[in-house]
Amino acid sequence: MELSQTPFDLIRQGGWAMYPLVLCSVLALAVIAERAWIVWKVVRPGKMVAAAVMTRVAEDALDEARLLARTADSPVAYVFAGGLNGHAPQAALRDMERRRQELLQGLKRRLWLLATVGSLAPFIGLFGTVLGIVRSFHSMAVTGQGGFAVVAAGISEALIATAAGLVVAIVALGAYNWLLSQINAFGAFLRFRIEELTLAREDREVQDDVTARR
Repeated sequence: MELSQTPFDLIRQGGWAMYPLVLCSVLALAVIAERAWIVWKVVRPGKMVAAAVMTRVAEDALDEARLLARTADSPVAYVFAGGLNGHAPQAALRDMERRRQELLQGLKRRLWLLATVGSLAPFIGLFGTVLGIVRSFHSMAVTGQGGFAVVAAGISEALIATAAGLVVAIVALGAYNWLLSQINAFGAFLRFRIEELTLAREDREVQDDVTARR
């Protein structure tokens, strides 16, 4: 049996297991594209907003930092707005940390689908492998003969399903790990900037107390 190289023929030759694998691959690609766009849209502009806010804080221009945090079109601005709302530094720290966690949870939304696809795809491919082997033995039983010509269709189905399951799993898990690493790194970056802002506000309060006592 000559194996065609066109995708539709490969799907047809791979047997019934190929249909859930196709569905999994479409779902995984959709999630990868959507989450990659969201991460790209949030992370880089968010770092720029964080740098701008911290520059104004370092210059002791808290009013400008507060205005920037309120007006910037970025979810990161919302995080820093919690630290510039006039509350005590420790209370502001808790507020910023809560907002940071909310932002990270939003960035991780639907990533569980990639992990699920990456876990299920090899087993679906293995199920296709079993179906292909069963088909090979069924062909031998029906014809009463052996040989490669009799079992070729079943073996082809088994190998295609196995390969497809592995490819889908590799792509899904690779994308999942990359996206998760980007989001975690961004979360660590925000945590460091939040701590810097809290320390800057505490130093500002100490200086104000010293000035008031003189």
